[in-house]
Amino acid sequence: MIKLKDLIKGSIYDPFTGDLQEGLIKTVPIDQAMEVMEREVQDYPGLDFLNDGNTIILGFKPTYPSDQSTKYSSGTLNDPRISKVLQLANNLGYFPSIVKYELDNKLEQYTQKYQPSTFRNLVVDKQPTYLIFNFEAKYDPQVKLPQYVYHITTTRFVNKIKHIGLTPKTLEKRSAHPERIYVSFSKKDSDFLFRGLKQHFGKNQGVELTIETSLLKDTFYEDPNFKGRGAYTYQNIAPQAIVQYSPIEEI
Repeated sequence: MIKLKDLIKGSIYDPFTGDLQEGLIKTVPIDQAMEVMEREVQDYPGLDFLNDGNTIILGFKPTYPSDQSTKYSSGTLNDPRISKVLQLANNLGYFPSIVKYELDNKLEQYTQKYQPSTFRNLVVDKQPTYLIFNFEAKYDPQVKLPQYVYHITTTRFVNKIKHIGLTPKTLEKRSAHPERIYVSFSKKDSDFLFRGLKQHFGKNQGVELTIETSLLKDTFYEDPNFKGRGAYTYQNIAPQAIVQYSPIEEI
């Protein structure tokens, strides 16, 4: 059964029209997705597609209306390729995480997270002469979890977690991922992750949560950056499933 929150996670907003575009709640394999996208935009010249096995990369030179005030005030852009590609990618289970751009036909590139509002402002205010989208998979392969998994947090969130459980957060990442909760499969892997996070917590502020997976009904997906060692979910983890809160002692 498709849950409403899953459908929402599979949707994006068009940055210029504000239209909600509903996509798949799964991701089409990247080679197949590339084939579909290239076929569907063959009437739109000047689109350059690449993929690195995990990410679909699209570059092109946008066109702009001659009468900027009239076109932009109505919320539209005189280059249908942008909305077309965003919709195609979303329908295939991919989301724009990063947008790179060049200004005044210079080769220097700038990078920002993709967000509909900030992207619209970028196009309207700066009129970049070249755009590069990075599309990442919304859904990686599903994984079966061990009996216990682990999540690292900080002491200031513990009382809230005990009350409402874990909720997905994007945190401060260079790319704009849909909100997720990450878990590791072992205490050893949890310790490894903590070493990369402790600088953000403060001395002796880390807490390791032990989660009993038999109490979960959520779908978990393979973490592509921690294959075989971790996973993520888009759904909340109830406080009843968190069976242990262990302060992490630092030497």
